[in-house]
Formats: sequence, C-alpha cells, structure tokens
Amino acid sequence: EEPAAGSTTSEAGATGSAVVAWDTALVRKEPKDGEVVMRLVRGTKVKIVGKRNEWYKIESGSKTGWLYRGAMGL
Repeated sequence: EEPAAGSTTSEAGATGSAVVAWDTALVRKEPKDGEVVMRLVRGTKVKIVGKRNEWYKIESGSKTGWLYRGAMGL
C-alpha cells in the first residue's frame, strides 16, 4: 500500500542508473526493515525509479525494491 500523497514518507521522483558498490547489497520490499526481496552483487547495474530519504527504489530484471543509497556509492 502506497503512502498517501503529501505524507512525509512519499516517494520523490528519481531516475537514472547506478551500480552496486557493496559485495552484497540487500534489496528490500520497504526501506530500512522491509523483507529482503533480492540480493545484488558488486557491479550489478540497477535502474533507479524513485527515492525516499536515504533509500532508492530500483529495478533489476523483473523485480523492484528498495536499496540503501550507500550500497550504490551515492
């Protein structure tokens, strides 16, 4: 369920691509403590589709999830 418009947890628009900088980066269903939906290894290229605070919503293959900014060296 997406947060209501205007709430402090709303997603900001963000686009572009990034490369995983950590040996293994965890991609979560929700930022911070969401369930892990995939693990990406260093060098994996991801597509950025949104942002919430220090977390970026990314697409990798057919999956989407949230990746911490630091894991992409951003």
